[in-house]
Amino acid sequence: AHVFAAGGYDGAEYLDLVEVYRPGPPEAKPGSVSAAGRWERCRSLSSGRSTLGLVGCLGTLYAVGGFTAPHYLSTCEAYDPNADQWWGVAPLGQPRRDLGLAAIEHRHMLVAAGGYDGRKYLGAVEAMDPRMNRWRPLANLRKPRQLLALCAKGDQVWAIGGFDGKEGVRTVEVYDARA
Repeated sequence: AHVFAAGGYDGAEYLDLVEVYRPGPPEAKPGSVSAAGRWERCRSLSSGRSTLGLVGCLGTLYAVGGFTAPHYLSTCEAYDPNADQWWGVAPLGQPRRDLGLAAIEHRHMLVAAGGYDGRKYLGAVEAMDPRMNRWRPLANLRKPRQLLALCAKGDQVWAIGGFDGKEGVRTVEVYDARA
């Protein structure tokens, strides 16, 4: 398994950088130099952005939403790590940054939830089947929020914590894709 990092802001410019962490060999002795993994550069995003969502689904990495001052983005890109190639996919229905993003792989389903659109904290949730290349709305979160953790387990997506503009959100909400 690999870990990817994409985009960001360095205080002067929005970054289009993408890197992958490749762990050391499993047979290496813990703590040894050979056990340490390494970060490698990948092909860049189409443009610099920060506070985007990033998730893998069935061997493809998806970069969703984000921010490039003064624009809140609905831009979505897909990346094939074997070909080191990015391409555009359908944009979100609503621009947002600081969103949660998760994948229910066996359903071919990406889920984007919450975030901030420059005016309000969002409860909006959208899903995309990459084979259809279009986002569709799902039931809203009960508590609008940004900076949430979104994770999938089985057929469920869990929205955990976040920030509602005034304070940290201390609730967890669950969406069941079977419903």
